[in-house]
Amino acid sequence: MKIVSTLADTLMFQPTNLSPTTVLPGDTNVLMGMLSLIAGSNNVSADTVSIDLSGLPPLDADIALATLWLDSGDASFSPLTDSVVDAGAFTGGALTFSVAPPLLVDSVTPQRLWVTFDISPSATAGDYVGFSMTDSTYVTVLAPNLVSCLGCPFDSYVPATRTQIVNPANLPPEAGNFLVDTFPPASAGIMHILSSNPTFDWTYSDPELALQTDYEVRVGTGPGLNDMWAPGPAGGPGLSDVYGGAGLVGATDYYFAVRVHDGAQWSPWNETLFHTNGIPPAPASPVTPADASVIPANPTQTVTWTSGGPDPDGDAVTYVWEVSTDPGFATTIVNGAGPGTSSTPFATAPGTTYYWRAMAYDGWQYSAWTSWEFTGNNPPEAQFPGVDGFLDATVGILHILNANPALNWTFFDRDAGHRTEARPLVAQFA
Repeated sequence: MKIVSTLADTLMFQPTNLSPTTVLPGDTNVLMGMLSLIAGSNNVSADTVSIDLSGLPPLDADIALATLWLDSGDASFSPLTDSVVDAGAFTGGALTFSVAPPLLVDSVTPQRLWVTFDISPSATAGDYVGFSMTDSTYVTVLAPNLVSCLGCPFDSYVPATRTQIVNPANLPPEAGNFLVDTFPPASAGIMHILSSNPTFDWTYSDPELALQTDYEVRVGTGPGLNDMWAPGPAGGPGLSDVYGGAGLVGATDYYFAVRVHDGAQWSPWNETLFHTNGIPPAPASPVTPADASVIPANPTQTVTWTSGGPDPDGDAVTYVWEVSTDPGFATTIVNGAGPGTSSTPFATAPGTTYYWRAMAYDGWQYSAWTSWEFTGNNPPEAQFPGVDGFLDATVGILHILNANPALNWTFFDRDAGHRTEARPLVAQFA
C-alpha cells in the first residue's frame, strides 16, 4: 500500500483473522479478515494491498471473487454500508487490490479494510481456503514513506480448522401427488375404491435434484399404522406399487403412506386416506306379487320389492329391474331403473310364468340380483255337462223322466288348480 504524505512516515497495518469455520459453495461476501491501518505520526496514503490465497490445496477455482472493502466508520462489516475498494480473482494464488484514489490514513483514527470471499458454486467440498500476508511488502506506499506489519506473517487458514468448504446439509426428498387407482386425495373416487388390490402412485422430488434410490410403502387402518401391509424398503427406486397385504374390507377407511430415499436420507412419511366402497344391500322380500304365486293376468301388472337397507357409505341407491319369460333372462319383456322400489306397468298373459329380478346400485357398484317369479292364471272350465247321466246332445238328455234330475259336469284347470265352488242351475220349460 502506498501512503502519500508531506513528511516521511510509517504506515502500520495489522491483519486480523475473522474467517468462519466452514462455508458452502455459492456463499457470497464471506468475511475472511480485517486490516487495521494507522500512521506513525503524520498521515500516509495507502496505494495497494496484496494477499495470497492459502488453504488446502489451495485452489484458485474455489474462490469466484475476492473483495476489499472500506469500513464506513462503524467498525462493523456490512455490504450495505461499507464501500468496495477493489475486487478480483486469484491468479496463481495471488491478488493485488488497487486503492484508487489512495486511502489517506492519519495517526489518530485507524482505518479498517475488510477482506471477503465469494465461494464458487462449483467449489470442491473438503478444500480449505484462506488468505495470507507474509510481510510488510504486501502493503505499498509512496516513497519515502515506509510500511510496517504488526502480526506478519499472517494466515487466516488454520489447518484442519478453518475455513473448510462443505456440502450443504442434505435436505430430505419428498413423495407427493398421491393417487390410489388413479384417484387423487379427497376425490370422490378415492373414497369409493373398488379394487381389492389397488394401485398406488406418487411422484418424487429432491431439493438437491438427487436421484431416488429407494422407497417404502405401508397401509394401515389408522394414521401412522402399518397393520394391513408393511413390505419394507423396496431396494430400488419406484413411483408405483400394487397393494399386496391382507384383504381389504368394504366400506372401510385405510391410510396409504410412502417415503422415499435420495441416497443420503429418507423423506418423512407422506400419507393419504382412501376408502373402500361398500356394496349396497340387494333388494329383499316382501314382494308383490308373492314369489311363485298364481295371479290373474293383468294388462297393467307391476312388481314391487323391499329395500335391503341403506347404502353402507350413505350413497344414494337406485334399482335396476328386469322381467322375462326366460328364467335365464336371455331376453326381457320389460326393464327399467330408478330410485323407487316398484316397476312400471306391463301386460301379462294367462298361463305364462314371469321371472323377474332386481338389484341395487350406489353409483359405484351393483349388488347381486335377487330373483322371483309369478304365473298368470288361466280361468277354470266346467266341461262335459250332463243331466241324469246323459251328456249334451244325446237322446236321453232330451227325454228326462225324473222330476229332480241329477246335474253333473267335470272341472278342468290348466294351472292345476282345484274346484272351490259349483252352483248348478236348472231351467224348467213348459
